[in-house]
Amino acid sequence: DVEKECRHTVMGLRLIEQVASDPHRTLFLHCTVGEDSTGYLAGLSRMVHDGWTKRRAFTREMCAHGYEAGDPRKPAFVSEVIRAEMTPLYLRMAGLIEDGVITTETLTADEIDTSVCDGIASRPLPRGSWRCRPQTIPGL
Repeated sequence: DVEKECRHTVMGLRLIEQVASDPHRTLFLHCTVGEDSTGYLAGLSRMVHDGWTKRRAFTREMCAHGYEAGDPRKPAFVSEVIRAEMTPLYLRMAGLIEDGVITTETLTADEIDTSVCDGIASRPLPRGSWRCRPQTIPGL
């Protein structure tokens, strides 16, 4: 359910923004391996918080830290699922950020509007290749 995942993402980005605005708090992101779900959220956060483009966030935050095929040890079937399911969601969410629908201000508002996710599955995907090349990941 793309709309449900969008809402979860909006709430995750909201939490990141709340923590980032408090100099006395530290936020740690992790998942089972710390590459795909974590990279997805970190990439979107870079767009919102640091003004990165979706391409820069994809290559320099996500792929560079093992997202999809960025981790050369990841089985191909896992990378294919990530590419088919998570990358399109990333691109649609990135479009909402680029269009100014999701911003630091909307994420820190008293009431968060998750209706921005309504109909997200029909949002067009950008053209071009959105695949990670295997990276040399520090510590591997």
